[in-house]
Amino acid sequence: MRAVAKNYNFLSPEIRQSSIKAILIFLICNVLYIFILAPTEIPDAFLSATVGKAAVFFLNLTSSASWQYIYFDHGAYVLTGGVPLVKVMHACNALELFVLYIGFFFCFPASSKRIIVFAVIGCILIFTTNVLRIAGVAWLHYVHSSWVNFNHKVVFKAAIYGLILLLWHLYAKKKSGQVG
Repeated sequence: MRAVAKNYNFLSPEIRQSSIKAILIFLICNVLYIFILAPTEIPDAFLSATVGKAAVFFLNLTSSASWQYIYFDHGAYVLTGGVPLVKVMHACNALELFVLYIGFFFCFPASSKRIIVFAVIGCILIFTTNVLRIAGVAWLHYVHSSWVNFNHKVVFKAAIYGLILLLWHLYAKKKSGQVG
Protein backbone atom coordinates (compact mmCIF):
# COMPACT_ATOMS: atom_id res chain seq x y z
CA MET A 1 0.00 0.00 0.00
CA ARG A 2 2.89 2.35 0.76
CA ALA A 3 4.31 1.74 -2.72
CA VAL A 4 1.00 2.81 -4.24
CA ALA A 5 0.90 5.91 -2.04
CA LYS A 6 4.50 6.79 -2.95
CA ASN A 7 3.80 6.42 -6.67
CA TYR A 8 0.56 8.35 -6.34
CA ASN A 9 2.32 11.22 -4.54
CA PHE A 10 5.01 11.16 -7.21
CA LEU A 11 2.43 12.36 -9.74
CA SER A 12 1.80 16.07 -10.08
CA PRO A 13 -1.44 17.39 -8.56
CA GLU A 14 -2.80 18.08 -12.06
CA ILE A 15 -2.19 14.49 -13.18
CA ARG A 16 -3.74 13.12 -9.98
CA GLN A 17 -6.80 15.34 -10.37
CA SER A 18 -7.22 14.42 -14.05
CA SER A 19 -6.81 10.71 -13.25
CA ILE A 20 -9.42 10.83 -10.50
CA LYS A 21 -11.83 12.69 -12.81
CA ALA A 22 -11.26 10.13 -15.59
CA ILE A 23 -11.94 7.20 -13.26
CA LEU A 24 -15.09 8.84 -11.87
CA ILE A 25 -16.39 9.68 -15.34
CA PHE A 26 -15.73 6.12 -16.47
CA LEU A 27 -17.55 4.63 -13.49
CA ILE A 28 -20.53 7.00 -13.68
CA CYS A 29 -20.96 6.52 -17.44
CA ASN A 30 -20.77 2.73 -17.15
CA VAL A 31 -23.29 2.59 -14.29
CA LEU A 32 -25.69 4.88 -16.18
CA TYR A 33 -25.31 2.85 -19.35
CA ILE A 34 -25.62 -0.60 -17.78
CA PHE A 35 -28.59 0.14 -15.55
CA ILE A 36 -30.53 2.82 -17.44
CA LEU A 37 -29.58 3.25 -21.09
CA ALA A 38 -28.80 -0.30 -22.24
CA PRO A 39 -32.09 -1.85 -21.06
CA THR A 40 -34.06 0.85 -22.89
CA GLU A 41 -31.69 0.93 -25.90
CA ILE A 42 -31.38 4.71 -25.58
CA PRO A 43 -29.50 6.01 -27.61
CA ASP A 44 -28.21 2.70 -29.03
CA ALA A 45 -31.23 1.94 -31.21
CA PHE A 46 -31.15 5.39 -32.79
CA LEU A 47 -27.39 5.36 -33.34
CA SER A 48 -27.29 1.83 -34.79
CA ALA A 49 -30.15 2.63 -37.16
CA THR A 50 -28.60 5.94 -38.21
CA VAL A 51 -25.17 4.41 -38.83
CA GLY A 52 -26.73 1.58 -40.86
CA LYS A 53 -28.84 3.96 -42.95
CA ALA A 54 -25.92 6.34 -43.52
CA ALA A 55 -23.62 3.47 -44.57
CA VAL A 56 -26.23 2.26 -47.08
CA PHE A 57 -26.69 5.82 -48.39
CA PHE A 58 -22.93 6.14 -48.91
CA LEU A 59 -22.66 2.70 -50.54
CA ASN A 60 -25.51 3.49 -52.93
CA LEU A 61 -23.74 6.72 -53.92
CA THR A 62 -20.38 5.08 -54.54
CA SER A 63 -21.12 1.52 -55.67
CA SER A 64 -22.90 0.01 -58.63
CA ALA A 65 -24.56 -2.60 -56.39
CA SER A 66 -27.93 -1.92 -54.82
CA TRP A 67 -27.62 -1.72 -51.02
CA GLN A 68 -30.40 -1.99 -48.46
CA TYR A 69 -30.80 -1.52 -44.75
CA ILE A 70 -32.98 -3.47 -42.30
CA TYR A 71 -33.27 -2.68 -38.61
CA PHE A 72 -33.69 -5.53 -36.14
CA ASP A 73 -33.65 -5.78 -32.37
CA HIS A 74 -30.23 -4.72 -31.12
CA GLY A 75 -28.80 -3.52 -34.44
CA ALA A 76 -29.12 -3.24 -38.20
CA TYR A 77 -28.21 -5.23 -41.30
CA VAL A 78 -26.57 -3.85 -44.42
CA LEU A 79 -27.58 -6.00 -47.38
CA THR A 80 -27.04 -6.23 -51.09
CA GLY A 81 -29.03 -8.51 -53.34
CA GLY A 82 -31.06 -9.56 -50.29
CA VAL A 83 -27.93 -11.02 -48.66
CA PRO A 84 -26.96 -9.56 -45.27
CA LEU A 85 -23.27 -8.66 -45.37
CA VAL A 86 -22.82 -6.59 -42.22
CA LYS A 87 -24.59 -6.65 -38.89
CA VAL A 88 -24.34 -3.26 -37.16
CA MET A 89 -24.61 -4.22 -33.52
CA HIS A 90 -25.03 -1.61 -30.81
CA ALA A 91 -21.37 -2.14 -29.93
CA CYS A 92 -20.52 -0.85 -33.44
CA ASN A 93 -22.49 2.40 -33.30
CA ALA A 94 -19.61 4.48 -31.78
CA LEU A 95 -21.47 5.46 -28.59
CA GLU A 96 -18.51 4.37 -26.47
CA LEU A 97 -16.20 6.40 -28.70
CA PHE A 98 -18.33 9.53 -28.26
CA VAL A 99 -18.30 9.10 -24.48
CA LEU A 100 -14.55 8.41 -24.43
CA TYR A 101 -13.84 11.40 -26.67
CA ILE A 102 -16.02 13.87 -24.78
CA GLY A 103 -14.98 12.52 -21.37
CA PHE A 104 -11.45 13.71 -22.12
CA PHE A 105 -12.67 17.32 -22.05
CA PHE A 106 -13.89 16.98 -18.47
CA CYS A 107 -10.41 15.90 -17.41
CA PHE A 108 -8.51 18.70 -19.12
CA PRO A 109 -10.12 22.11 -18.66
CA ALA A 110 -10.51 24.73 -21.34
CA SER A 111 -13.01 27.45 -22.21
CA SER A 112 -16.60 26.37 -22.76
CA LYS A 113 -16.41 27.56 -26.35
CA ARG A 114 -13.32 25.41 -27.07
CA ILE A 115 -14.93 22.36 -25.45
CA ILE A 116 -18.18 22.79 -27.43
CA VAL A 117 -16.38 23.35 -30.74
CA PHE A 118 -14.13 20.31 -30.29
CA ALA A 119 -17.01 18.16 -29.00
CA VAL A 120 -19.33 18.97 -31.91
CA ILE A 121 -16.71 18.78 -34.68
CA GLY A 122 -15.13 15.69 -33.15
CA CYS A 123 -18.44 13.83 -32.79
CA ILE A 124 -19.33 14.62 -36.40
CA LEU A 125 -15.93 13.34 -37.56
CA ILE A 126 -16.17 10.21 -35.39
CA PHE A 127 -19.69 9.51 -36.68
CA THR A 128 -18.59 10.01 -40.30
CA THR A 129 -15.53 7.81 -39.83
CA ASN A 130 -17.69 5.11 -38.26
CA VAL A 131 -20.17 5.25 -41.16
CA LEU A 132 -17.27 4.90 -43.61
CA ARG A 133 -15.95 2.00 -41.51
CA ILE A 134 -19.29 0.16 -41.67
CA ALA A 135 -19.62 0.90 -45.39
CA GLY A 136 -16.03 -0.27 -45.90
CA VAL A 137 -16.64 -3.54 -44.09
CA ALA A 138 -19.80 -4.15 -46.15
CA TRP A 139 -18.06 -3.30 -49.42
CA LEU A 140 -15.05 -5.49 -48.58
CA HIS A 141 -17.39 -8.34 -47.70
CA TYR A 142 -19.04 -7.89 -51.09
CA VAL A 143 -15.86 -7.72 -53.20
CA HIS A 144 -13.19 -9.59 -51.21
CA SER A 145 -14.56 -11.23 -48.08
CA SER A 146 -11.20 -12.65 -47.00
CA TRP A 147 -10.00 -9.11 -46.25
CA VAL A 148 -12.88 -8.26 -43.89
CA ASN A 149 -11.55 -9.66 -40.63
CA PHE A 150 -8.17 -7.89 -40.73
CA ASN A 151 -9.63 -4.59 -41.87
CA HIS A 152 -12.46 -4.72 -39.34
CA LYS A 153 -10.24 -5.64 -36.39
CA VAL A 154 -7.08 -3.69 -37.23
CA VAL A 155 -7.21 -1.09 -40.00
CA PHE A 156 -10.56 0.52 -39.23
CA LYS A 157 -9.93 0.57 -35.47
CA ALA A 158 -6.52 2.16 -36.01
CA ALA A 159 -8.14 4.81 -38.20
CA ILE A 160 -10.88 5.73 -35.73
CA TYR A 161 -8.63 5.71 -32.65
CA GLY A 162 -5.99 7.62 -34.62
CA LEU A 163 -8.60 10.26 -35.40
CA ILE A 164 -9.56 10.54 -31.72
CA LEU A 165 -5.91 10.86 -30.65
CA LEU A 166 -5.32 13.54 -33.30
CA LEU A 167 -8.37 15.50 -32.11
CA TRP A 168 -7.26 15.23 -28.47
CA HIS A 169 -3.79 16.43 -29.48
CA LEU A 170 -5.26 19.45 -31.27
CA TYR A 171 -7.50 20.16 -28.27
CA ALA A 172 -4.57 20.00 -25.84
CA LYS A 173 -2.44 22.36 -27.92
CA LYS A 174 -2.04 25.82 -26.47
CA LYS A 175 -2.30 28.89 -28.69
CA SER A 176 1.47 29.21 -28.59
CA GLY A 177 1.67 25.90 -30.42
CA GLN A 178 2.97 23.96 -27.42
CA VAL A 179 1.29 20.83 -26.14
CA GLY A 180 0.42 20.69 -22.47
